[in-house]
Parts: sequence; structure tokens; C-alpha cells
Amino acid sequence: MLDILKPHKPSILELGAMLGKLKGIENVSIILEEVDAETETIRATVEGSDVHYDKIVEAIRRNGGVVHSIDEVAVGKMKEKVHGSSVTKSP
Repeated sequence: MLDILKPHKPSILELGAMLGKLKGIENVSIILEEVDAETETIRATVEGSDVHYDKIVEAIRRNGGVVHSIDEVAVGKMKEKVHGSSVTKSP
């Protein structure tokens, strides 16, 4: 989960869609935490099979935002279906 300060534009809908298009990202969830005259504080959760933090930060910076902190990290192994059975795939 990323704590982000961004301008009002792009909207959280636009930013979420843009982050969701990055390679390796499968889900994006954004919560609007605070709004002031020129900026918004948001919390973004980004999930995927091959998430690259530096590419996420760069995309946010290109849109006028800055990552204040990483507030939560979850790590797990992905399961892949092979002919009806589950196989654990190491990252």
C-alpha cells in the first residue's frame, strides 16, 4: 500500500486505470484519504504477478504525484492450475 500525494488531476479513476496498464499489475485499488485546495492524499494498493516499484513510482511522478511512503507489503506465492491441480509457483 502506497501513501501518495497528487494533484486533483488526474482523478483517482484515471490514475488507477493508468497504473493497471503497467506490465505485471493485475489489480489496483485507490482510497481517497484527504483533499485540500490543490492536492489529494490517496492510498493505492497495487497487486500483480510481477510488480516493479520503480515503474509505479515513475508513472506516479509523470502524473504530478509523489510517493510519501510504503505503508504495507504482502508477499505470497502464486498458484498455477495445471490440468485441474494446483502447482505452487515461486516468484
